[in-house]
Amino acid sequence: MRALSFVCVSLMVVAAWSGGAFAAPDHVRVSWDKEDTAHTMAVTWTTQSLGDASIVQYGPDTSYGQEKTGANFQANGALGVIHSVSIDGLEPDTLYHYRVGGPGAWSKDYTFRTGPEDGCSVFRFVALGDNRGDTGSAPSTHWNPILNEALSHGPSFILNTGDLVKDGDDDKQWAQFLEASGDGIGHTPLMPSLGNHDDDKIDGDGASYNQLFSLPRNTYSGSEDYYYFRYGDALFVALSTATFMGGVTQFAEQAKWLDELFTNEPATWRFVYFHHPPYTGTVDLFGIEVDNIAHPPNELGQNSALVPIFDKHHVDIVFNGHNHFYQRFEPMCCGGGGDEGVPTGDPSTGTMYIITGGAGALTYDLSFIGLDIMDLLCGVTGSVHCDGRHHFVLIEINGLDLTAKVYTTASQLLGNEEENIELIDEFTIHKEGPEDPCAPTAADPEPDASDASSDAAATEDVTPAEDVGPAPEIDSGPTAPETTAELHEPPPTEPPVEEETPPGAVPGVAIGSDPGGTSKKSSGCTGSGDPIGSLFLVALGLIIARRLRATAV
Repeated sequence: MRALSFVCVSLMVVAAWSGGAFAAPDHVRVSWDKEDTAHTMAVTWTTQSLGDASIVQYGPDTSYGQEKTGANFQANGALGVIHSVSIDGLEPDTLYHYRVGGPGAWSKDYTFRTGPEDGCSVFRFVALGDNRGDTGSAPSTHWNPILNEALSHGPSFILNTGDLVKDGDDDKQWAQFLEASGDGIGHTPLMPSLGNHDDDKIDGDGASYNQLFSLPRNTYSGSEDYYYFRYGDALFVALSTATFMGGVTQFAEQAKWLDELFTNEPATWRFVYFHHPPYTGTVDLFGIEVDNIAHPPNELGQNSALVPIFDKHHVDIVFNGHNHFYQRFEPMCCGGGGDEGVPTGDPSTGTMYIITGGAGALTYDLSFIGLDIMDLLCGVTGSVHCDGRHHFVLIEINGLDLTAKVYTTASQLLGNEEENIELIDEFTIHKEGPEDPCAPTAADPEPDASDASSDAAATEDVTPAEDVGPAPEIDSGPTAPETTAELHEPPPTEPPVEEETPPGAVPGVAIGSDPGGTSKKSSGCTGSGDPIGSLFLVALGLIIARRLRATAV
């Protein structure tokens, strides 16, 4: 009997291993958990049992050929069991197929591409933020179509400036965020930063934000709350204005880490992104600042610690969110820690600050009796362009040249139409050095992969929004050389998706459409995330009254 029982148990174990007893992997996503993006990738996914396998099979095609096992842990509440596998030893600038799970419960086929090893490969990235919902716990209905539109441009990765969910303490919202993001983040790395709504009052690994993503760890706190990664000859730094705020002054610890990082890591391009903007437009009604409409600049007193570091190391662009609109400032420098910067008008001597908070939460595409709210927000020192619609920022780096295009999206407050897509801002930055290290020569027709000087001069060419002409096709944008254009094609999935469907899009749903139905105007406000409060209504009443008085005069 004992022998028979042993045989039965053994058969049950074999059946479980080979017959699909493991839960199907869900919410597959990729990111970098190390600074080296050319040879590494982290793959993360969710199941509902600690007994489920944590295996990634990967290779140049769907036969895979390589395998690595990681670890899993029980995450907070609705996040379930999170599995994470860190892969290294990868070839640079290479497309990999992969699947996750284990025997009997493999995911479908996904792909990712590693970063380039040199600084001469052309690549694109997207910056966006504030994709949280406005009311209740549901994610914004705009997020999925906006994400799909951004992915249709073939970015190598996406930067998120924070506020991915409305309430970071609610683990269900994080699970819903993953569900709303779809398959796109299984192909293209999403590299987030912490917003004030994302914080669940836990610093470090116990926070839902940190459990959800696999990110690099900084050398000061040892956490993933702030981190950096290198892509080609560019450094990307995510700071946290929601956690680790300590030091002699606010954020002095992060500032010291950042100073050491830039000192020890030379790069041609430097980008920083975090949630609270150093500079921003605000609504001032008769001398009263209305924070329920727009958060003020330097809201947490972060400028005195951070801005001098940006100036010292000449950061090219700082991306922020928090305010739900688009705003670009001309290059700023040497303004100290105040609420306003000092415009230089020249990207070779200043840092450009961009607010991109239009990825899903309520935006300010509103006007009353002919007075646009954005008109009140734009009249601050150094502001050169702003817009109150849902949008994202697309950046392309080609050696010493940067091209930026900012698109509004089909999904807007009051509808979801292709006609809503518009190129609203465009600018370029060119860095001048002794010579272009990526330019082919007669003696050496191939690009030289040596690093460019980190203190090369730069010039800017800005195309006014009113001159951009008709709205471009979704797939338009800067054209990379033929050998590089292939790198930015939307990666295939298995089973194959239709050609017009980007990675992460819902099958059968057009780019920019709302899979949940017709979008409706949200009733949230940016001040607290709650429905529009009385202060907002009072402010709008004051705007109307102000306009009526002006009309009467």
